[in-house]
Amino acid sequence: MIDIKFEKEKDRSVAFDTEKEKIVGVCELIPKEDIFVIEHTEVSPEYKGMGIAKKLVDKVAEEMRIRDKKLKASCSYAQKLFDKSDEYNDVVAE
Repeated sequence: MIDIKFEKEKDRSVAFDTEKEKIVGVCELIPKEDIFVIEHTEVSPEYKGMGIAKKLVDKVAEEMRIRDKKLKASCSYAQKLFDKSDEYNDVVAE
């Protein structure tokens, strides 16, 4: 089972394989003034194609909604998600 959670102290979301007890994906943020920038999203090769990267970005977006903060992306994957879906419009900085 894959557990997705947000680590506030590290400004990142992580995907954790509870059976193998290891981190299999991350979505890392850099705080810049009142905006957080998604710098990097990565999933271990053996876990690709399972939708984990999107779940990592979704978890980051959920956290930003709670904090009332905005997001930008320097990560190409996150930027593609932002461009193709309206579901992030409320958290993406203009």
